[in-house]
Amino acid sequence: MNQLEAFLHIIFALCVVLTVAHTCGRLIQFLGQPKVVGEMVSGVVLGPSLIGALAPEWSVATFGPEVKNAMFLLSQIGLAAYMFLVGCELDLKMFTGKSMRSAAVLSLTGIIPSIIIGGACGYAYYEVLATGERHVGIWEFAFYLGSALAITAFPMLARILEENRMASSPMGTLAMLAASIDDALAWCLLALIVAVAKAEPLSSGFTPILGALAFFVVCFYVVRPLLAIVARKVESRGVLLQEEFAFVLVLLLAAIWVTDKIGIYSVFGGFVLGVSMPRSHRLLNEVRSHMYQFVVVFFLPIFFANSGLNTNIGAVFSPELFVPFVLVLFASFLTKYGFCTIAMKGIGFSWKESSAIGALFNARGLMLLIFANIGISNGIINSNVFSMLVIVAVLTTAAAMPLFNRSLGRKQLSASTPVSPIVEGELKPVGMTD
Repeated sequence: MNQLEAFLHIIFALCVVLTVAHTCGRLIQFLGQPKVVGEMVSGVVLGPSLIGALAPEWSVATFGPEVKNAMFLLSQIGLAAYMFLVGCELDLKMFTGKSMRSAAVLSLTGIIPSIIIGGACGYAYYEVLATGERHVGIWEFAFYLGSALAITAFPMLARILEENRMASSPMGTLAMLAASIDDALAWCLLALIVAVAKAEPLSSGFTPILGALAFFVVCFYVVRPLLAIVARKVESRGVLLQEEFAFVLVLLLAAIWVTDKIGIYSVFGGFVLGVSMPRSHRLLNEVRSHMYQFVVVFFLPIFFANSGLNTNIGAVFSPELFVPFVLVLFASFLTKYGFCTIAMKGIGFSWKESSAIGALFNARGLMLLIFANIGISNGIINSNVFSMLVIVAVLTTAAAMPLFNRSLGRKQLSASTPVSPIVEGELKPVGMTD
């Protein structure tokens, strides 16, 4: 196959991916679900669980090695860009004041039980589950599985609270602050796990950790002041020039390259760069308006498809894996929905409000898919555990809106007009991602 044929082959496959993703996303909205659930399901539909089983020859011909390589490349760039946007959305001003103590309690209530109970599942079924391409220690595997269950779909939680005009309420503010702490800690744990997983011997795992700390310092004390100059110009001018936007994109690509080189997965580079962006209202709005739609509409469906092509639901329901899967799924609901609901009640909210926030904390969405992809790409988990985590991500995310509305005594609301990040200071309805 020459280069032109390969190019046309890839373009056709991407057309299929985008069509299926946005069709599934639109259909799932009729059930009152956010669009991201349908897009996540679309990846599974394209994989060996459905189309790959019904039309194996067509699937192999459409998603050959050159297509998968291109999809992997595009999905990695898209993930880093998405995590950059997530980092931009974190309101650093929330991390002050009296609410920090309550938020820390709520966040740790969702993290610690997840690590303990999820880790216990990984420890108990280590021999069954940890049979990957490389040897993974029992504690490393258990810690990874527990950390995976500790993740929360922070962007989705924020979108739902904004859509229901609850983000500024005491309950909403506490939930968003706790969720941001939750995810920040979970990403730090994952960075540590990846560093150790890549290290041979174990002592060399400190090298990428030190590199990550150096990267963090450079972002906040070198890059941030440079971006502050850009922010001042944008604030006075009112628009972001093309060369200034190009500067931000170069920094993003550089962050991807650096974090991958030092042994930390590339998405961390995008996330840290986003967090280090100056909190200039105009600059952040301009960057979001330039990036968000293309990242969500083009890149993320490719990531979902890339994940789905590696997901085999049938394997999870085999006699050997079914019991571990059920236990992991049960643990995912218990450690987030259960414990976070109890924590919210203990802080002083009603059972209805507590249950609603617990439901949102239990949604893992795209965040868990990223976790799973990092795990399998670094040899920490195998394809069976990867498939388990994909199903957990879909089910916990799909359960979020029904539980949220039921808890507050509402009828199932339509998810056909979910909200995007703030553009020009207002919330504009677009397809919700995670």
